[in-house]
Amino acid sequence: TAGVTKDGTLWSWGDGFYSQLGHGDRKPRERPERLGREMFGRSPAVMVACGCNYTLVLTTAGLVWSCGHGNDGQLGHGNTADQLVLMLVAAKYFRRTHIVMVAAGFAHSVAVGADGRVWTWGWNIHGQLGHNDEENRLVPTQLAGEALGGSAA
Repeated sequence: TAGVTKDGTLWSWGDGFYSQLGHGDRKPRERPERLGREMFGRSPAVMVACGCNYTLVLTTAGLVWSCGHGNDGQLGHGNTADQLVLMLVAAKYFRRTHIVMVAAGFAHSVAVGADGRVWTWGWNIHGQLGHNDEENRLVPTQLAGEALGGSAA
């Protein structure tokens, strides 16, 4: 479980077996524990999304950070490794677009840019990424315009 307070502080608690809490270990937390801004570039958090054993954080800078279980590429770092602490999802994948929303599914992730463009990555066994195939993506991949009816989200 994770939450963001009004001042942009990120807190997480619960099961930490896959390091999804972002504290640098795999220990559970029975009460909310603060994650300092130094964990994600000193920028305040504005949104957090929790998937199955992984976490996405969006900061005021429009950057996406992730940690936890990476078995299907849902962390967006180009591999399937677990991440013990929040790690920046490279901005180059978003074509330097300011991200304004993130969502976490079972093992797939979504980001929406200020311009309406949509990126998805992770597990895709049922086509849930929206790329007209069933191939996993290890990095954020922009949806084609026609996937959204020829318009932005």
